[in-house]
Amino acid sequence: MVDRERIRALFGVSDCFAPAVSPSGDAIAYRWAGGGGTELRLLNLSTGDDRRLASDLPPVNREPLYWLPDGDRLASIGGAVEDHALELVSREGERDRLVDADGRVHLFDTEPGAVWYWAVDEATLYRHPVGGDRTAVASVDPVATLSGGVSSERVAVSRLEDGTVAPHVLHRETGEECRLDDAAGWTAHARPWTDEGRLLLSPWYDSGAGVYDLATDGFVWRDESVGRPVAALSDGDVLAVREWTPVVGRDGDWREFPVDGAAVASPMASEEVLLPDGRAVLARMSSTRPREFVALDLADGDAELLVAAEFGDVDPEDVVTPERVTYPSPDGEAVDALLYRPVTDAPAPAVVTMYPPQPDPTPGLDWSAQLLVEAGYAVLWAGHSGEPLAQDAHREYAAAGAWLADRPDVDGERLAFYGHSSGGEAALRQAFRHPDAWAAVVDWAGFFDMVWAAEAGELPAGYVADLPDYEADPDLWRERSPATHADGLDVPLLAMYGRRDSAVPLEHSRRLLDAVPDDAPLEYHEFDAGHGTSGEFDVRVAVWATILEFLDRRLGSPGDST
Repeated sequence: MVDRERIRALFGVSDCFAPAVSPSGDAIAYRWAGGGGTELRLLNLSTGDDRRLASDLPPVNREPLYWLPDGDRLASIGGAVEDHALELVSREGERDRLVDADGRVHLFDTEPGAVWYWAVDEATLYRHPVGGDRTAVASVDPVATLSGGVSSERVAVSRLEDGTVAPHVLHRETGEECRLDDAAGWTAHARPWTDEGRLLLSPWYDSGAGVYDLATDGFVWRDESVGRPVAALSDGDVLAVREWTPVVGRDGDWREFPVDGAAVASPMASEEVLLPDGRAVLARMSSTRPREFVALDLADGDAELLVAAEFGDVDPEDVVTPERVTYPSPDGEAVDALLYRPVTDAPAPAVVTMYPPQPDPTPGLDWSAQLLVEAGYAVLWAGHSGEPLAQDAHREYAAAGAWLADRPDVDGERLAFYGHSSGGEAALRQAFRHPDAWAAVVDWAGFFDMVWAAEAGELPAGYVADLPDYEADPDLWRERSPATHADGLDVPLLAMYGRRDSAVPLEHSRRLLDAVPDDAPLEYHEFDAGHGTSGEFDVRVAVWATILEFLDRRLGSPGDST
């Protein structure tokens, strides 16, 4: 019997996202999730008062927050229907609707008296005066990235043309636009203007940072080894996060600032994290603690805890610490992974998972893995040796299952694979290309028909970034697509999709249902959800109850043996 209350307790542990330092530096606004809902909160740095500004927010708790320059109100994605509304929220918690769109909106920047945002489905950038009517500034289709920013004279965006991305600068008065040719392959960072004539850039969906000078039309410096940039500092240095450690510097000269032995989550590019006293607000986390905000002194490395984790009904001592392991790829390379082991003397059934797609699994706390291991399953969070969405990654995940099956503490006859989003696509590829490796497969919101999605323009820009242009190599897309290999289904498959998912439209699930024979071992569920469930608490509980019930039926109870 699945204990839904325990699921609620585990997923009810707090999490925090999207810090936004006020223009005066007296307060930090941020999104907080826990105990069943998402809130917008305001922390007064002088008094320590941490209060709720808005509750019952939609499941977009990772969306950035932007202060208006006067510091009295915040621009926030809000409203009752996911990410289709933009609100202004005062320090007193008063909420005024600025935009109520037919499709997705994404904050781009603010300036005195106006908010800039993307109408994502239109691929159009708008400037919307407070109390006035919006004006379309630019159309960027397809949108390479939603980051960029405005200065008093210019607007920095990024365009994708013929499979190559490059920053573009628009002159606000004349409308003239120029492409920064020497920065091809790079994109404008959020809040990019280090001054009126220089831009902070980063490679498209890759590590690195650089500063570009418009006067000389070239890089002042660039360094592709630094990790992800966070913000440009007033002295010309850049704050970045490299391999989960904050670094400060420029052009190959970087100083590290480890934070209490814990990993530091690289902030979203659009977060405003710099305090006027020389500190930066960063998210600290570890494999046994969720995100907590700290103020890191960029001179001496001291870190002050600002927002602590709240565990609610979960005892922190019950959290399982994963073991770092490696498994051999089919090509003999050692691939990093995290192994969670349940407390049992008998060989345990096991689940291999991958999400998000990155070579080195994140050192953060993964409540889905904790839920599975608490239910009696061993869990392997598999990394990979190549690109995040590499064509042959499916071979490595199958190899991870084979490595796990050979362990004496694992029941090799009871292995499952789980993935969400691009991990869901990986799950579908396992089901159709490696059915003998698994006793069950779980797909949550995975891409199914890559050819249809490419031709219909229904793939996120970050996904396209790791693949060649469809027109240039349609055969690769066809070979990669799970739909190409879906002429039969020999392994039990649980497929789950959200009716309001704008990243992976329901058309993927419709095509999956059409492709699989009626008598195939497919279990299908739809939920009233978007793409992720981090803010949709009841949906998240229902999804994971469905997963546990499916695994129990298909693998047998963890206490059983084969």
